[in-house]
Amino acid sequence: MRTVFLLCFVFLYAAADARLPQRTPYSRMDKRVAFSTSGMGLMSFFKTDDRHSSPANPRTGFGLNARTEFIFTEEFRIFTGLEFLSQACTFNTYYFATGHSTYYDKVFDYTHGLRTYEVHLPVVFRLGLMRNESDLNNAVYMLGGWAMKYQLAARSRVEKITTGEEVWKGKATLDFENWFIRPSIGNVLVGGLGLDHRFNHSDESVFFEVIYRYGLSRYIYSGNVDTNDLVIKNASLSFAVGFRM
Repeated sequence: MRTVFLLCFVFLYAAADARLPQRTPYSRMDKRVAFSTSGMGLMSFFKTDDRHSSPANPRTGFGLNARTEFIFTEEFRIFTGLEFLSQACTFNTYYFATGHSTYYDKVFDYTHGLRTYEVHLPVVFRLGLMRNESDLNNAVYMLGGWAMKYQLAARSRVEKITTGEEVWKGKATLDFENWFIRPSIGNVLVGGLGLDHRFNHSDESVFFEVIYRYGLSRYIYSGNVDTNDLVIKNASLSFAVGFRM
C-alpha cells in the first residue's frame, strides 16, 4: 500500500512540476467557497475471519461524490459533502437453509457474493504542497480527515461450490461491530493525494485524486437467518476524476 501511494505521489508531483504555461499571477482569495463533483473506481480490501471463512476476493466497486469546499488560505481548504460508494467481494463460508440444523465443521462449501451500498459524510482537509499555488496551472495536494459511513443496504448471493447452483439471493444483514449512533453507522479515516489542473485565467479545474479509506469498525455479516455471524474488516482505495468550480 505504501508503494502505491509513493508511486502516485511521484507521478502527481512530476505532472505538476511539468507546468503548462503559468497563468498571469492574480489573487484568488476573494473566492471563499467552491464546489466539486467526481466519479470514482474502487479497489476494495476485505479481511474475513479465517476461522469461519476463506480469504475474501475483491470485486469491482464504484462511487460518486459532491462536495462543498471552504477556502481558508491559498493552500488550505476543508471539504464536506456526500459520497455514494458501492463495494463488493466474494468469500467461501457456511450456508444453512431456513429450518436446517447448523454444524460448523470448517468445510466452506458455499461462495457468498457480497455487495454494499454506502453513503459517506466526510470532513476532510486539503493541504497544497506547492508554493504560490494560485498562480500555477497544476498543483499537487494532500488530503486527510474523517467520514461518517452510513450503510444504506447490502445484497448477498450464495452459490454451492460443487454445482455452481444459486441457493439463496437477497438482502443481507450488515451492521458495524462498534457502531456510531446506530448499528448501521460507522467511522472511516481518510487520506490521499490529488492533482489539480486549472484552466488558464479561470477558477474552474479538473482534478485526479487517489484516496484511501480505512474503516475503524468491522462489519458483522449475519447471513441467512443469522447463521454466519462473520466479522469482516474493510478498507478501500479510490481513483477519482472530477470537476471543480
